Amino acid sequence: MHGFKTLSVGALLMSALLTGCQQEKQGCDVAYNAGDYHDAFDVCKREANNANPVAMRRMAELYTKGLVGVPDPQQGIFWYQRSAQAGDVPSQKVLAVLYTFGEGGLPIDQEKAYTWRLKAAKAGDAESQLDVALRLREGNGVEVNPTDARRWLKRAARSDLPQAQFILYKRLLDENEPSQAYEWLLKAAKNKYDLAQFTLGNAYAYGMGFTRNYALAKHWWEKAAAQDLAQAQTALGRLYEEGLGVPKDPERAKAWFEEACDNDDETACQKLERETPDDVTTLPKLFADMKH
Repeated sequence: MHGFKTLSVGALLMSALLTGCQQEKQGCDVAYNAGDYHDAFDVCKREANNANPVAMRRMAELYTKGLVGVPDPQQGIFWYQRSAQAGDVPSQKVLAVLYTFGEGGLPIDQEKAYTWRLKAAKAGDAESQLDVALRLREGNGVEVNPTDARRWLKRAARSDLPQAQFILYKRLLDENEPSQAYEWLLKAAKNKYDLAQFTLGNAYAYGMGFTRNYALAKHWWEKAAAQDLAQAQTALGRLYEEGLGVPKDPERAKAWFEEACDNDDETACQKLERETPDDVTTLPKLFADMKH
């Protein structure tokens, strides 16, 4: 599951908070976004006490980040909880992340993390829908329930989340439903998910789910390679090395292998290592020729 379990806490929190940009700005938001934090504190506190969930979240951020003094995580959690209970999706996501990793003074509590993710998922947040699906499949903070897991995964995929679309592709392929599987793969690739683009390139190269087409394989590998996906860079190196749908071009092949090796692709590095001994064996002959 590419990219899910390796996200940093900071990245997850940022993703959660950015969701708030979709909500209508109030006076509190205007002052906060202008960087007038002391003014924002007064306005946000007044609006928060008038049951404004966005203002409550801003209060949490002001305390947590120490924007009006020394950071106060305890007050930050207090306001995040009030905001989340009032239905603010970004705050619900923040609390889910904090309980997942035991950050912000909160203990690790996967059941509470699941509870907050579920609330955000029901409110239509695609990232939370995917997280709920994965938790239901793995039994993380909730009982294993494959049926509900599939239902939430499909909701996330239909919400146009490319990671969910790619995972749904793999699930359907495992269940021997290739026609539906490749439809979701194509959607994930079009939504710029690098691993889906690479996989779609493979599908075209090997004729899996599609008619073999090296031009389209190259097209999708190039898109993934442009996002620095090493496997795609190695695939392009092989394409030029073997002349698959393109003229053989050892120099371009080597250039792609070098990029992939720089991105820690072991296969590409081995390709380059195998070239080195051949170059070395020509040196005695080169010196001999120079003597004549």
